[in-house]
Amino acid sequence: MRHRAPLPALAPLALCAGLAAGQQTPGPPWLNELLAADGVAYEAARGAALARPGVRDALRASLEGAVYGPSNWRRLVLAEALSMHLTHPEEAEALRSLDGLDSERYLLFRRPEPSAARELRQLDHVAPLLIELFLKGIETYGWSNAAAAAAEARALRRDLLFAIGRSGHPASVHLLLDVVEGGCACCESCAAAVAALGATGSLAALPALLRVRDDSRASGDAGALAGAVEALGGLRHAETWPHIESGLRDADGGVRVAALRSAARYGSRWHWRDEPDRGAGVRAVVGSAVLEALAAAEEEGVVLAALEALSVLATPELRESLAARQAGDAAAASPGAVLEGRFGRALDRVDRTLARRRGLGDREREFR
Repeated sequence: MRHRAPLPALAPLALCAGLAAGQQTPGPPWLNELLAADGVAYEAARGAALARPGVRDALRASLEGAVYGPSNWRRLVLAEALSMHLTHPEEAEALRSLDGLDSERYLLFRRPEPSAARELRQLDHVAPLLIELFLKGIETYGWSNAAAAAAEARALRRDLLFAIGRSGHPASVHLLLDVVEGGCACCESCAAAVAALGATGSLAALPALLRVRDDSRASGDAGALAGAVEALGGLRHAETWPHIESGLRDADGGVRVAALRSAARYGSRWHWRDEPDRGAGVRAVVGSAVLEALAAAEEEGVVLAALEALSVLATPELRESLAARQAGDAAAASPGAVLEGRFGRALDRVDRTLARRRGLGDREREFR
C-alpha cells in the first residue's frame, strides 16, 4: 500500500451533497448520520457505525428484501458499502491506494497521466464501495501531491463513473441519472457520465440520454450530441432502436458516425450472448440498416464507421446481401460504389470476421 503525505482536502461536491435529500427509508437510525456526512465527518461516522455491537445483523436486516428505487438507493448502497467494509476489507483498502493515481508510477507510463481504469475493472464485485468512494471519498482521498491533486481527482471521478456503469449494480443507474440530470455538477464533463449511463443497459436511462441528445443538438454541442447517440447502443431494448436508426439518417456526418458505432454495439453478438435467437433477429435488422447507411455515405469517415459496424454485425445473410449489392453496382457501373469500392471493402471485412468465428468454433470443438 502507498503512503502519502496529508494534503488539503478538495472542496466537497455540491451535487453529491444534494443527493441525500428525500432518501429516507426504514433501517438503523445511525445510517442517517452517514447520509448527512461528507469527507472526514463521513469517515468518522462510518468508523463509529462499524464499531457498534450487532452492526452486521442490523445491516443485514436493513437490506433484506430491499428493492432499489429513486427514493432509497443512496441509503441502501451506503448500507451495502458499510457491510462490505466488514466482508471485503482488502478491496476497501485497495480503493484508497490505487497505483494508477500514484504519480511515482503513472509518470513512467507511455502516457504519463493518472488513470485508475484498469484497477477498477477488477473491482466490479464491490460496486457499492465504488459508489461510496464517488459519493463520499473524493474529498479525503490521498493524492500524490498538491500539484497533482486536481488531475488525479478528475481521473478518479471519470474512471469510477465508467466502472460503476459497467458493474450491473442496481444503484448504478440511479447514481448516474442523478449525475447527468443534475448537469454533471460534480464532474468537469458529462461525457463520462453519459457513456457510463449507456453502459448500465437500463431502459430507465433512455429518457435521460434522449434529453442530453436533444439539448446538445439545440445548443450546438457536437461532442455531447455524438456521445449521447453512441451511448444509446448500450441499451438492449426494442424501444432504443428507433432512436439509433434515426441517427443513421441524420444530416450531420458526426451524428451518423456516432449512430453507426451505436448500432454496432446494439447489435453485437456479445451484447445478445444470453439471447442468441433474439440477437440474430436484431442483427438482421441492424445489419440491413447499416448497409443502407453505407450505400448513402458521402464522407469517408462515415464509410469507415459503417465498415467497422458491418464487421461487428457480420452474418452469412449479411454477406450475401453485400455480395449481391457489389455485383449489382458493378454491373450498373455505379460511379460512387466502383470508385470507392465500399461494398468490396465491406465484403472483405465481413469475410474476415466470419472466418475468424469459424476458426474459434473449430478450436472450441477440439477442446470439448
